[in-house]
Amino acid sequence: MAANPSKSEIILKLYSRLKQSPCTIAILEDWKEKNGFAFSSRSLYRYLDELAANLKIKGESIEVYTGEYNKKTWKLVYNKSVHDFTLTDIHTFYLTRVFIPSDILLQRRKSFQKMEAGFYEKGSKGKFEFAADTFNLKLQNSNFYEAHYTKAQQQTIDQLIWAIQNKRKLVIESLSTHVDTHFNPVATGHSILPLSLQQHRGVLHVCAYNENLKKIAVIAFDTLAAFTATNIVFNPRKYAPLLKQFFNTHFGISPNIDNHIYKITLEFANSTGGFVRQFFWHNTQQFILLKNGNTRLTLTCGINRELVGWIFQWMNNVKVQKPLLLQRMVVDLHRQCIEAYNTPAFAYYNNFLKKRKGV
Repeated sequence: MAANPSKSEIILKLYSRLKQSPCTIAILEDWKEKNGFAFSSRSLYRYLDELAANLKIKGESIEVYTGEYNKKTWKLVYNKSVHDFTLTDIHTFYLTRVFIPSDILLQRRKSFQKMEAGFYEKGSKGKFEFAADTFNLKLQNSNFYEAHYTKAQQQTIDQLIWAIQNKRKLVIESLSTHVDTHFNPVATGHSILPLSLQQHRGVLHVCAYNENLKKIAVIAFDTLAAFTATNIVFNPRKYAPLLKQFFNTHFGISPNIDNHIYKITLEFANSTGGFVRQFFWHNTQQFILLKNGNTRLTLTCGINRELVGWIFQWMNNVKVQKPLLLQRMVVDLHRQCIEAYNTPAFAYYNNFLKKRKGV
């Protein structure tokens, strides 16, 4: 068990913790364990009482609230708080933490603690004591389908944010080795104009205009191994309509197989259709509940690998009705999946490289 710091050091650390948000004993017991402190729960109560009684910092005081079942909450109050935050305001702030990837939360922990402390200081007279347990212990993310972000990659993100804010052209020096070059919308030596950052399926992407290919490129940030920010400034408003058109004509962000826009019709089995209807998939999506209990989904967009892969995830609970081209692609890929299990050795095969004729 870790050795304890002195009593005065512990009380100072308790004060620092209360500067972030109100705390119950359960929250502080968890905090104590994570920091390796070995003092007893009785000592914890005593330290809190001493801190509340002896805090002499001007403009600050510690209030103790007693809730149901005599559960106490310790709250540091700043007398100059300028916002009276409601519970909805407080919930909104802490909800943002759920949507942030765990690697970013971990590696930027000090930054998030500063922001939480600043938020709390500005509105400590609000109803924070009613949200203490919920948002310190119960609000979590499964982190499923979430990209990993190394320290170097987070530095890349900061560089991209700077380039977007300052409207600077970037020149790509090298790409990551795992990139499928057939589907990457950029190449080494290309010049791009970064327009925005887009979170898509657990990965941060850069939305940019590729000057070499004269079109919008949506690039997974981890594919950019190295790039240079130039002194050339551009006007992002000029490319905003192109970016909007890109998302209107693509299902997700994968490159389309051709330049056609298709009227796509899918039918989902009863329960699956009810689930699918609860989500946003594309700007043109329209759902119709059929008499047999199934759901019809219509889309107007291009066909790409992301669309086919998305259809695959619903297994035998979806049928492609239109167009025939998409139906044939899905059936053909099902056949290839079966063949893969009948082959002793198999390798990566990009079946979207074959030129297909539309129907």
